[in-house]
Amino acid sequence: MSLPTQTTHLYRHFLRLASTFPDYNVRSYALRSVQTRFRESAANPDVEAVKMEESRLRRMISVSGNYVPEEKNVMQNLSK
Repeated sequence: MSLPTQTTHLYRHFLRLASTFPDYNVRSYALRSVQTRFRESAANPDVEAVKMEESRLRRMISVSGNYVPEEKNVMQNLSK
């Protein structure tokens, strides 16, 4: 695969990963964070930084899964 194709694949992978957060606010933050980091590193993709970003997202997902609120917030009620 060429570099642009790999970058697009990774970007979509991270967006899918970020969209798995159970809480709306954390999910929105993760999506914005992924978009911002990919814009910043578009010119200079670093493999090690990408691996660290993926591990950071996975760690955030596991930690936030332990603190799922009992009640949905207003934005989650509107979206479904």
